[in-house]
Amino acid sequence: MDVKQLVGNFKTVVIKHYIDLNGRTDRAAFWQYVLVYLAIALLLWLLGFRFLANFVGLILFLPTLSIWVRRLHDVGRSGWLVLVPTVPIFLMGAFWFIFWPLLMVLSLTTLACIGYLIYLCAQPGTPGPNQFGPAPGTV
Repeated sequence: MDVKQLVGNFKTVVIKHYIDLNGRTDRAAFWQYVLVYLAIALLLWLLGFRFLANFVGLILFLPTLSIWVRRLHDVGRSGWLVLVPTVPIFLMGAFWFIFWPLLMVLSLTTLACIGYLIYLCAQPGTPGPNQFGPAPGTV
């Protein structure tokens, strides 16, 4: 893996597809983006620039959301699946002071939802065109 390719892919996602929820993204481009994003966040956090790390995370929220949606499109799933983990998170906020054992169940449910999304993103994309557009790289 070439560092120039990693950075180039990251810049492409951030500049050209900042909030592009249409189309598909292949597996390699998705994981390369995630790798660079995590490297930047971890480096800033470890160097003590926590405010800057949070600011970068806020700036990159929309491109990260859009690449997750396009990756789910590539495996033939709806991009709305990205929002599934938010349901138990909101319920945790609602039941915070009422019933703490339910918080444990909702926490595990959130982790299971995130794990399922990671599993889907690790799957190979559907070959050829699907309902979300042509295969990545064929346009």
